[in-house]
Amino acid sequence: MLAVLISLSFAAAGGTVAVKFDFGGVAVSDQAPGYQPVEGSLTTYPTSGGGLQFGWTTGASDVQVFNYPQVSDPMRKDANGGTQPATFDISGLTDGSYDLQATIGSPDTDVATKMQMNGTSKSITVPAGSWKTLTISGTTSGGSLSVQFLPVSGQVWMVNGMTVATSSGSASNPSFAMSVSPSTARMTAGETASFTIAITPANGYADSVGLSVSGLAGGISGQITPAEISDFGTKAILRVTTPTSLPPADYTLLVTGTGTDPDKFKQTAAITLTVSAAPGGGTTTPGGGGGTGVITQPEPTADPKKAAADTALLDKFAADKKKQIPNQQTIVDLKGINTDFGSVPVFTLPAPTSVGDSLLQPLVRSGIIGSTVETAPFGQKPATKPVPWYSRIFAAIFSPTS
Repeated sequence: MLAVLISLSFAAAGGTVAVKFDFGGVAVSDQAPGYQPVEGSLTTYPTSGGGLQFGWTTGASDVQVFNYPQVSDPMRKDANGGTQPATFDISGLTDGSYDLQATIGSPDTDVATKMQMNGTSKSITVPAGSWKTLTISGTTSGGSLSVQFLPVSGQVWMVNGMTVATSSGSASNPSFAMSVSPSTARMTAGETASFTIAITPANGYADSVGLSVSGLAGGISGQITPAEISDFGTKAILRVTTPTSLPPADYTLLVTGTGTDPDKFKQTAAITLTVSAAPGGGTTTPGGGGGTGVITQPEPTADPKKAAADTALLDKFAADKKKQIPNQQTIVDLKGINTDFGSVPVFTLPAPTSVGDSLLQPLVRSGIIGSTVETAPFGQKPATKPVPWYSRIFAAIFSPTS
């Protein structure tokens, strides 16, 4: 069973938040709940809201509104900014020291913003696709604060949101919540399961959050994609893979989310993984919390002896086929054969002169008997004359070989 336990580490919050501003456009749907809207050059001092007066003063006409509909977080989907300095005033505050915490960033533009108040200045450079927080402290004069926003190194300056609180207030303690789902699952060794990680900002948190997983014992592997979340509308996926050789037992993993804010706010989630022995592959049994694992069957392994036997069989087949291929000398010999059959002498049989010739010549044409014997004319043999007895005796004496 995979049990996910969430542990939070919020910093203590003291003091009082006086006001929160959302710098954006006029669309109500783009405004963050509980924030006073600041609509670029349309919001000039003294605009009233939340029992205070506020607005752009010096440089107000140069303040532009930037909208990013592709961003889901209402605090980040728009901004005020420009290339010329501009001053933002707030009045109606109780005298004292305040922290002004600004959210700064853009999904598609590099931003470099300097904040200056009461002779103190702070600046920050934020690459496109990310957001960060910048905090500056100051003291009211007659219940008023005046903060100037300036570009750095010729780049555009921007501000998405700003929280004003007493110096011990929550403005200096941004945080976030982290959730992991499903909360439980059962796994067999050799399988892979996927889990979803979501980050929810709190107290004006605007910095990105890095994600990691530890406690990967016994060959267990874990990969989180993406490893850092800057747009809080995006969820990360954790894939945990167990080897087939993993002994059945309970294994504890720890997922950690670490902020890139100055306080390095951190949150952890403990994962207890119960692994059963691998029977050569199987199916994950869902655990509590409605989660299901994603199964990956183990890779097949080759048998070295079988592979060697297969290789030898292939080698023998190749050698046998090679013997059937004619060598160079055979090809030369074949080329030397005279294919001019016109040079072979052809003998014409004479016309048959007897019944015997008519019967034998077909056998000659078919090559069964030779033409010399069958075509020879029949000879005439004279009749034998009687020989007297004394002649035979005389012949036997003087010619014994006849």
